[in-house]
Amino acid sequence: MFKNTTHTYMQTVQIRFVVCVCLCVWCVCVCVCVCVYGVCRECGGGLRPIRPLGKTRKLPPGKRIKINRREYLLDPLPCQFEYPSHVDHEIEAILYEPPEHLGPPKGLVVCCPGSLGGLGPGIEKGTRKTLKKADSRGVHGAIYIRLGLELSNCTKCSWDWRVAETPPRRGSSKSRESKGSYPVAVLQIDWSFQVSGFIRLKSTLTNGVNDIRAAVNFMTQKYNLPSVVLIGNSFGGPSAWAATSHISQDKIKGLVSFAGSARGGPVFEKDNLGTISAAREFKRPSLILHGTHDENVALPIALRTYLNTGKGLGCMIAIANGQHIFAKERNLVYPFAKRFILHTLFGEKAARTLPPDLFLLRRTREGIRCQAVVPSELDLLRKVRCCREKTRWWWLGGRGEPRPRRKKSQSRKPVVVPPGKAWDLDLAGYIGYNE
Repeated sequence: MFKNTTHTYMQTVQIRFVVCVCLCVWCVCVCVCVCVYGVCRECGGGLRPIRPLGKTRKLPPGKRIKINRREYLLDPLPCQFEYPSHVDHEIEAILYEPPEHLGPPKGLVVCCPGSLGGLGPGIEKGTRKTLKKADSRGVHGAIYIRLGLELSNCTKCSWDWRVAETPPRRGSSKSRESKGSYPVAVLQIDWSFQVSGFIRLKSTLTNGVNDIRAAVNFMTQKYNLPSVVLIGNSFGGPSAWAATSHISQDKIKGLVSFAGSARGGPVFEKDNLGTISAAREFKRPSLILHGTHDENVALPIALRTYLNTGKGLGCMIAIANGQHIFAKERNLVYPFAKRFILHTLFGEKAARTLPPDLFLLRRTREGIRCQAVVPSELDLLRKVRCCREKTRWWWLGGRGEPRPRRKKSQSRKPVVVPPGKAWDLDLAGYIGYNE
């Protein structure tokens, strides 16, 4: 009896010790979180840093501004997100304005970032995505920066930094757009709250919608223009779709989604934050760009969103082997986004030519019909890489590394798929026009 009692007593002491250690660790973690982040109840429970942002150097591509969200939160529609008068939110943004000789802008564009920052798609992997890094080499050629510089200056720039001696600046381009193009003011915003780690919360999506509403109202009031084109990347995709349900559609002329995710379910549908329902009710042109090898957002999510858009209004392009941030495919994606924006704002005829690695999908009575497959450009990239390795081998004098063998290009013939069979194939890329 004495041994059993002692054994039980020791087990109890060990359990209490483990519980005390766990409680101490939990308390330390809570204290660290409270010191680093502050809970803002007015923001819907999201966490945002208490420490002020450090001073940053002047950004050369555009003009850095701050928008007071509380001043531009009002809307003709019933406002479901009411903030106290003492709450003051500031949105960091880069504004690309047309130069004086081009006159005032004729169109407006608002670019919404992903969950990690405001630089949008097209940046190199491993690059920080905050607006403070907008002038770094890893961000050179990003899609949002291209849109801002080229649409505001009505020019075409060379974005290959290995060829150009200096990065493109305002007025440095040699070629100019054709007649009929007008200057466009582009606003590239950043979120006013901490998104990373909380992207699945309803309060986070609510804050994103509020930021977009503030940006839209800021642009329409500043330039006295009725509507804008919304662009969303990753988390900015569902935020832009949800914003169409809370902003009058007279203020939104079109929507572009780069690798956008989606939100659904009764929790989001209750507050009109669902992506599918917003796409179904949106009566404006929309363009969905997605990569087939996106590891963050699955391709069927974009396809389902496209199938719920209005007839004759939605357009979907899936890039073969495209990743989530379009780091290697930005030159392939950017022309379609630019043509769509110009066509939506000014009614220009967008070119229907298909780039490589895409095939055409059309919605018919029998279903979705696949029409043709274009050979891939990956073989050309393999040739370039092989030539670089060969040059490196000759530079070393044939010593140290084996000479690589050149791979023969395997060109794929165009494939015609009968109706109803497109769902059963591992397709290379999608492009669809609702006609």
